[in-house]
Amino acid sequence: MLTLLSTNEASQKLGISVQGIHYRIKTNKLKSIQKDGKIFVYVDIEEEKSEEVQASVDHAKEIIKAKDEQIGFLKKAIRFMTFQHKTELERMEKTHNKIIDVFKSEVELLQKAYNEMQALYKTQQSTQTISYQPTKNEERSSLSQNQLSDLAKVNTYYNTNENTNTMPIEEFLQFLRDQGKSNTQIKHILYDAIKSGDKRFIYNPDFKKITVYRDNFLDLL
Repeated sequence: MLTLLSTNEASQKLGISVQGIHYRIKTNKLKSIQKDGKIFVYVDIEEEKSEEVQASVDHAKEIIKAKDEQIGFLKKAIRFMTFQHKTELERMEKTHNKIIDVFKSEVELLQKAYNEMQALYKTQQSTQTISYQPTKNEERSSLSQNQLSDLAKVNTYYNTNENTNTMPIEEFLQFLRDQGKSNTQIKHILYDAIKSGDKRFIYNPDFKKITVYRDNFLDLL
C-alpha cells in the first residue's frame, strides 16, 4: 500500500537521509508529487514493513551465528581447561606421592639411626677381669695385705691394657665432644662410619656393642 509522505517523513521511514530521498526521486526509484510548494513521495508501507522484518530476521540470524561461534569457542575453552585441570591434578598427585615416599624413607632412616644410637649410648665398654685363682697349695685366706694389693694392681693393669688397639666408646665420644662436636653430629659420624664399613668401628648387633680401634680420627673432624 502506497502512502504519501513528505521527504522528511520518508527519510525517517526508510532510514536514509533527505538527500538520499531526492536522489531516489531523481533516479525514478521513488514516485513524487509537488503540493503547496513541498515535495511528497509515495512509499510502499507493506514492502517497507516486509523489508524491516527481513532485516530483523537477518540481523537475528547474524546474532545467532555470532552467539553459536562464541558458544563453540567457549566449549573448546572449557574442554581445554578441563584437560589442563585434570593433567595438573595428576601431576600434583604424583608429586605429592613422591614427597610422601621421601618423607617415609627419611623417617625410617632417622628412626633406624636413633635406635642404633640409643643402643650405643646404653652400651658400656665391658672390662675383662682377670680373676686370681689360688693354687692348690695356697689358700686365699692366707694372703697377706701386700699380696692382695699386688693382685689388685695386676687386675687393674690387665683390665686397662688387655687390648691396647681398642678404646672405650666413652673415651671416643668424649674425644669428639672435646673437638666441639654435638651429640647429633656424633650420631651421624658413628652411623656413617659403620654404614660405610670403616674398620675402626666394629658393630656387634647381637650384643649391640661397638668396638672402637684407636686412631687419630682426623678425617672425622
